[in-house]
Amino acid sequence: GHEDRFSVYVHASREKPVHTSHYFIGRDIHRETVLKRKEGKKKKKLSKDGRARIKMQVVWGKFSMVDIERRLLARSLLDPDNQQFVLLSDSCVPLHNFDYVYNYLMLTNVSFIDCFVDLGPHGTGRYSELMMPEVEKNAFRKGSQVYYLRIPIFQF
Repeated sequence: GHEDRFSVYVHASREKPVHTSHYFIGRDIHRETVLKRKEGKKKKKLSKDGRARIKMQVVWGKFSMVDIERRLLARSLLDPDNQQFVLLSDSCVPLHNFDYVYNYLMLTNVSFIDCFVDLGPHGTGRYSELMMPEVEKNAFRKGSQVYYLRIPIFQF
């Protein structure tokens, strides 16, 4: 009964997920790369404009997670009615009811991002030079896959 108070953007595995709620149907955003056809070469999978969309796998703990989170955020910014962006993983569920969480987030004027320096193998030990130039080693942090951002942060 709160349909007018939120938008849903979903990233799920490559296999078509079975959505049990109508809120999630047609809301999938996938990690894709677009390839352009080289002059003179034709492939069956390319569209008429010479492009092919290839779905790419997202792997937990890899930079592909950052990429898909950026895509989810970018899609949400296309809707001018969105005032906040909340990222939840399928294993993170709020402990309070919808109204409590909604009111708390709507009334706060700060964003929440959980990140910290972890010098162990599950922190900076996972850093890869392939993350460059987006993430430099001295800026690499570990964090949970839950955050809340107020949209005005991104409006310049």
